[in-house]
Amino acid sequence: MSELAKAGWQLKRLCLMESDFGGFEGSSGLTGLVACKWAQLQEVNLSDCSLKYSAMPTLAEANWPALLRIDVSCSDIGAKGLKTLLQAKWPLLESLCMFRCKLDIEAVRHLVQGNLPCLTTLDISDNGFRTLDVIRQLILGKWPLLTILDISVKP
Repeated sequence: MSELAKAGWQLKRLCLMESDFGGFEGSSGLTGLVACKWAQLQEVNLSDCSLKYSAMPTLAEANWPALLRIDVSCSDIGAKGLKTLLQAKWPLLESLCMFRCKLDIEAVRHLVQGNLPCLTTLDISDNGFRTLDVIRQLILGKWPLLTILDISVKP
């Protein structure tokens, strides 16, 4: 991954969906990706990349100040990983996609407590929630710009 930074590109969108680069937790994986300081990066898709909750501290360190959208769907993140991910310094984040991330009601509580003032799109679908329980928590969130919410259970 660090090879991408050496290319000198000014990426705005990076899609690594379903990628496996020897595991994202090694120096050539997620650590290398986070080392890339793309000031203009707006969108990152890491869905189906076998991310684990233990990788979230590394991901949260990413210096991507223009990030608008991140997708970490189909990962084993859970409540602990989400709490850590929410510490990232992505002040413009508009879209958070965490479809099938093994989230529970505790994770939703962390989400509500997170600082996401620009959030317009939230996808936490197919996490096994009871819809009413999730709604009771989500209404506590301070997301005045939220226009798209997906908490569905996919077949």
